[in-house]
Amino acid sequence: MFERLMRKVKGKGKWIGALAMSAALLAPVGAGAKSIDPGIGIDLPCGECSFAYDGELSGNLDLTLQVMGVADLEGYITLVSTEIDVKNPEMRVAGLVRALSKNDQFLMFNEERNRAARNSASLAGEVLKNAQGNIGANVAAGDFNAQSNIAAIAAGKQEASLVESKTFSVQKSMYNFGRNRGTQNTASAGDEVLKNAKGNIGLNVAAGANNAQTNQLGAAVGTARVGAAVAYVQQKGLYNTASNKPITERFVRLYRVRLGLSAAGSTSGARFSGSYSGAEGGTVTGTVNGHSYQSNNFYPDIWTGSTHSSGTQIGHVDLDNEIQGAVSNPFKQGVGGIAFDNYHSLNGQYSGKEGGRLGGTIGAQRVRLTGTVTGYIPVVMVRRVDTINTASLSGQVLMNAVGNIGVNIAAGSNNLQANSLSVVALPATSTQVPTPTPGGGTE
Repeated sequence: MFERLMRKVKGKGKWIGALAMSAALLAPVGAGAKSIDPGIGIDLPCGECSFAYDGELSGNLDLTLQVMGVADLEGYITLVSTEIDVKNPEMRVAGLVRALSKNDQFLMFNEERNRAARNSASLAGEVLKNAQGNIGANVAAGDFNAQSNIAAIAAGKQEASLVESKTFSVQKSMYNFGRNRGTQNTASAGDEVLKNAKGNIGLNVAAGANNAQTNQLGAAVGTARVGAAVAYVQQKGLYNTASNKPITERFVRLYRVRLGLSAAGSTSGARFSGSYSGAEGGTVTGTVNGHSYQSNNFYPDIWTGSTHSSGTQIGHVDLDNEIQGAVSNPFKQGVGGIAFDNYHSLNGQYSGKEGGRLGGTIGAQRVRLTGTVTGYIPVVMVRRVDTINTASLSGQVLMNAVGNIGVNIAAGSNNLQANSLSVVALPATSTQVPTPTPGGGTE
């Protein structure tokens, strides 16, 4: 069978493929548990082939074959078998109860370039708080991330020859190239996520690129006298390149400003001094017409004798605006009396001189200015942004949780994480059956 398989893939050059095969043979043969040397050789005519064999053989033949090739054929064979020899005639060989899960995650030949990227995967608050049952949560941010939660459960009521649980997990991160400049990857779970949860719990949180995460459970329950539990995990991280460097960012920020202004000063001009003199003259001719009015009311005394002081006063004369023929003074109310007509002719000359001195300053002044200036000033800012990977579990995550719990949290590139549990449960019996020795083997 192997020879025919290898002939088909031989000489394909750069070949990528996967083949998985499982075969089960049930027969009551052998005696006890018989192991196979992990270093057993398999002659395959496929040129340069490299195989890793890990197995134990006992009764039940379970063959899982996976072939993976890049240029040169690379493969692995996992052969797990169980052989049971029935020595107790009362022990019946009735069948098989098996829980089998196979999970492959291959992240290969991926290329990612990130600049100032922000990948954030998080669970917070009360997500899945008080949840019960088979719980699987996957949260991812970034590129080429693979996550899985797998549960295989088998239960049998009738007595069987074998109860077995097998889980196989293969994770490969190979030939990946990543260049990150100022990239920040954050994977976190906080607050009360999955608090008081019960059951089979699988939590995967990843941020970045080419991260593989899996939680596996295999559980088999039956009434058989013999049980086998196998958990196989293979992880390979090869030929990956990751370049993480900071970047420098420049940006302009506007700041509002308000400035008060005040200024004072003085200016001086030119001083001047001097004198001036001159003369003028001319002839005046013309006529003047008008009236002359009595300016006040008069009442002169009448005396006997030749002089004022001699004789006796015998009365007076009225010269006011009430006398007969009186002319009232138009410029004084209640005044009048005698008025005269005026008529004159003018004919003459005039002359004169004028002189003096001048002095002072031209252009001298004092100045004072006040005001306010408002606006925005552009400022060029330079900031260094580092590449940061942060994975965290905080708060009350999974507090008081009960059951099979698998948690994977990763930030960055090419991280491989796996939690695998394989469980077999057999009821108590009166007949004592020796416990088989677990089979060994390495990749």
